[in-house]
Amino acid sequence: MPDEMEIPWWRVVNSAGRVATSKIHHTAQVQRALLEDEGVTFSDGGHIDWDHFGWTADNGLIGQILEAC
Repeated sequence: MPDEMEIPWWRVVNSAGRVATSKIHHTAQVQRALLEDEGVTFSDGGHIDWDHFGWTADNGLIGQILEAC
């Protein structure tokens, strides 16, 4: 995997836009705090705004990864 694809664990959220570690309460609090330190905001329901904070695919990079597989 190219170095630019290494993603810190706390930046991985589920498809609903919630922290991915929600089953582990303490870790979920840490994950949310780290995201908030980076400027990510959450709704009252605990969701991030995908339109504002969502990942946008880099098609060239995705092609490189698929070629390497």
